[in-house]
Amino acid sequence: MSIEDEQDHLLVGSRRNRDRFERAIYNMSVMFLVGALFVPALVGGAIAGCSSCGSSGPDTWQGPNWAGFEDYYTSGTVSAESTEPASEPVDLDSFVHGEYLVSMDNLAGSDLIVDVGDGYSANHIKGAIPLYWGNFFDAAGNLKPVLKMGQVLGEAGISPEHSVVLYGDCADCDAPVAPFVFWAMRYLGHEDVKVLDASIEDWNAAGKPVDVNSNSLPIAVYTPNPRSSLLADYDTVTGSEVQVLDARSFSDFARDRIPGAISLDYQRVLDGDEIKDGDELADLFGRLEEGVYTVVYSDDLTEAAAVWYALVLMGYDSGIYSWNDWAENSNSSGSGVDQDTKIDFVRLG
Repeated sequence: MSIEDEQDHLLVGSRRNRDRFERAIYNMSVMFLVGALFVPALVGGAIAGCSSCGSSGPDTWQGPNWAGFEDYYTSGTVSAESTEPASEPVDLDSFVHGEYLVSMDNLAGSDLIVDVGDGYSANHIKGAIPLYWGNFFDAAGNLKPVLKMGQVLGEAGISPEHSVVLYGDCADCDAPVAPFVFWAMRYLGHEDVKVLDASIEDWNAAGKPVDVNSNSLPIAVYTPNPRSSLLADYDTVTGSEVQVLDARSFSDFARDRIPGAISLDYQRVLDGDEIKDGDELADLFGRLEEGVYTVVYSDDLTEAAAVWYALVLMGYDSGIYSWNDWAENSNSSGSGVDQDTKIDFVRLG
């Protein structure tokens, strides 16, 4: 090839590269207008060929199949831009029963992810199904009977064989609701159930895929096999072989309480909306008797369940109890409540 031919060849090649470059810029601009969040990931994938962007080698890129992008227009999937997490993950090894928690990165493909909060319709983890935590209560705010609670799970498509991971926020609730649903499922006899050690904000911050469309499963038959020790009754609370924790605020505890109860405001076991790590919980529970059945009560079972869940993570044999049941039974029996603020009491935290 002559010098002139070589220069013509290079010129044609440069024009082709320029045309390709201009077309790439045009396509990227259009994609930016469609969804500005996706442009950085596409450019980064085209240049670096990273494995999360569909690469099969260090210098290749197989198209935009990262983080559910292919499903964006067809299934309503979006992926949040990675930012700082809303909360730091806890050290699962710091708990006695860390298997009741699972991190975002350790979810299994077989896990059924269940959103138990009230924000499912806004967005939710990709593939998650809804199960509103309040469905376990009747119109009067009382816990439904066991068979009705099992029906709630079955109507959501959950069977006893499912490996379930729970998460979800409740905008109008004081306490987190996932620990309560964890308690409800364990009470009904479910074996494989965990709480996700992350909120939807953490999930979004990690850039993981979310859905805006609703998911559902066929209705299942859920036959409960109750663990009766997880729901204490009046006779148990008034017995001698038990320690009782009041998960309400200290002001409520000081006003009236079950005689002999120990004050442990449910917020003491939380770091924001997440359970504290095992080292902190060990310090908090240091004054409790180990090996003694522990009952947690409140007028809000989500508060009681938060403390109960922390106790279970740390290996305590524990159940929850309703303050409303105590008030009803103590009034009928004439035993009353402990209103003497001058007597000795224990306050944890």
